[in-house]
Amino acid sequence: YKDLLLSSISHELRTPLNAMIPMLKEAIQEQDQPRSISEKWIEPAYNSSVLLLHLVNDILDYSNLRQGKLRLNFARINIRERIEAVAQFFRIQIEKKRISFSTEISNDVPEMVNTYQDRLSQVLINLLSNAVKFTREGMISIKVERADNSNYIRLSVVDTGIGIKNEDRPKLLQAFGKIKKNEYYSLNNHGIGLGLLISNEIVRAIGSASIQFESDYGKGSTFYFDLPIVTPEERDVLSIRLDKDFETHSVLERKTPMSNFVPCSCRRVLIVDDNDYNLLVLRRMLERKQVQVLEAYNGMEALEVIKEAKTKQVQCQHGPNCHRFNLILSDLNMPIMDGWDLLQAVRRFEDQRKFMPFAIVSAYVKQEDQSVGFKLGVDDIIFKPVKEFEIDHILKKVWQNTTVTQLTL
Repeated sequence: YKDLLLSSISHELRTPLNAMIPMLKEAIQEQDQPRSISEKWIEPAYNSSVLLLHLVNDILDYSNLRQGKLRLNFARINIRERIEAVAQFFRIQIEKKRISFSTEISNDVPEMVNTYQDRLSQVLINLLSNAVKFTREGMISIKVERADNSNYIRLSVVDTGIGIKNEDRPKLLQAFGKIKKNEYYSLNNHGIGLGLLISNEIVRAIGSASIQFESDYGKGSTFYFDLPIVTPEERDVLSIRLDKDFETHSVLERKTPMSNFVPCSCRRVLIVDDNDYNLLVLRRMLERKQVQVLEAYNGMEALEVIKEAKTKQVQCQHGPNCHRFNLILSDLNMPIMDGWDLLQAVRRFEDQRKFMPFAIVSAYVKQEDQSVGFKLGVDDIIFKPVKEFEIDHILKKVWQNTTVTQLTL
């Protein structure tokens, strides 16, 4: 029952966090909000919510590591966009501390690479989080360059923080390992000591030796790791074998239906979730991008919305009676009809050569369910709490395609 328990706990914890984190971030950025209130109440609430999310993720990943079930997903990404998205996550904290922050990407690093997209972000977020936590002044920098092996790139996080004493170094990559308390550490005693351990295991699993670091106590530290890459020009489909205790899933092996789809100018998206707050967050993100949003509380209601859309007058390049949806964003665990059943229903009724983009948005999806989902024709899986750059990414993919889809129920 352990897997079921973890799945349930993850869903129950991440569901409210999915609403809390983006709402609090929205409140921080609200121009009419008094700055004193934001700094005193809203920003601490936002940072605490993000910390709680990282703790939940660390516990789940640690459990998966112990069971040999850590999931590694290959995908084609824009490395510069991914680095910038990670950096953006920390800009508010860094600006508040008045620390210089930069990203440096060498010209010989290819723009598009095939690599472990989510784990890349996870390791970088962990290293950056530690750098921000233990740097009071000076600078923090992300550096990306070709490694000695041309099939790898080296990612480094450099800071002018407090540094690490020699006696503390062996503890950094141990489970629940924390450095010895000192006058600065006492102000930054966050986390449960799993982040670096998990990041190091991820780096080892993807084919690098381990996370390396150099540190001068009182002057700063550099943490770095090598990431295997295959450029799109080298191979379109990548099959890689890792240690038997780890699984890989390559979305590059799947012929994505989204490649056969072009959206309407009406920019209509259907969002499906049984939680009002999650719907509110998604609607807010989409409407800021001038997207027309329709909602449903479960899969059955979503099918009814699709049917009813046929009767609504929407002017676009396909005529005044267009009833197409450019994208469906659906939660997974819902009453009456869940996300997988909705996906299968939609795929049954549409032109099999021109699939409509469909993404699952969920707090937790078991690894075996992810594989089944891609076989059923899901285009993407977005984990809650949803980040705005993830919505930007999938909308960008939708609006860059070139043919027409039609769904008639």
